[in-house]
Amino acid sequence: MGYIDFTEERIAEHIKLGYGQGCGANYIPWIGVGSFSNKGRGSRVFGIKFPRKHDLLSDLETKFYYWLEWNENVIDIREQYPLFPVFETEEIARLLGVEYPPKIGGNNSFVMTTDFFVTVKVGNTTQYIAYNVKYSKDLSDRVLEKLSIEKEYWNRRGVNWLLVTEMSIDMNECANMRFFQERFDYPLKVTLDESMASEPIEQLRRSIAEGQGILAEVTSELDQIYNLKKGSMLALFRYLVAHKLIPVNLKIKFVPTKQIEELVDVSLLKAMLHSEDEKNDSIS
Repeated sequence: MGYIDFTEERIAEHIKLGYGQGCGANYIPWIGVGSFSNKGRGSRVFGIKFPRKHDLLSDLETKFYYWLEWNENVIDIREQYPLFPVFETEEIARLLGVEYPPKIGGNNSFVMTTDFFVTVKVGNTTQYIAYNVKYSKDLSDRVLEKLSIEKEYWNRRGVNWLLVTEMSIDMNECANMRFFQERFDYPLKVTLDESMASEPIEQLRRSIAEGQGILAEVTSELDQIYNLKKGSMLALFRYLVAHKLIPVNLKIKFVPTKQIEELVDVSLLKAMLHSEDEKNDSIS
């Protein structure tokens, strides 16, 4: 949640330029990295589902963003989403008996934002969830007061509002998701002959499905078999995980020197390969 001191003219200009509007790849966050001083380290991450740069204002927001990207039910992510109209958030503050962030003279207003406004698919329906992401150490009484304004704003719209802290998400899981998703656009043609890429990909998946040995050793052996640069097959493994073609245990820290059966859901991978084989047999 951010608070930026805007003149009415600047608000109108921001709206005219499309900030806080759109969806998917066309959404423009109301505020971005560098808009104001924040305690966490901001970052810009280029999205996978939504090909645009996402402005994330803290390390925790970044971790949670990767969790949202990984979740197949999430169909849109809009970060730093503005709560308009401003007079409504001011009214909510008065009704709750909470001090609204003070104006700095003149006709300036504070535009409140929600960290993530997310669209999710639940069965055949579409639902919305608003998330505020905060470190637990930052949840002072004053911050909780301001969060109550945000929560009521979304309650009025029938949108579920949730507070996310480092205690409510699995940090190992988020770190692993980031580690694999960073290889989502791994340039296969740089490593493999494009016309023959299917063979080493298939061999890697089937070697992993055997569920025996240390992952780094298995991928290193395949590097030698296919005369690839050292580490190529391990990078390919990350690519296949990112594309959900190799299921892994996201709950534990990924270390390639661990046993395959500790890192990979071997049973599920075997079932996936069996299903693919049956489908190919029926086609042929």
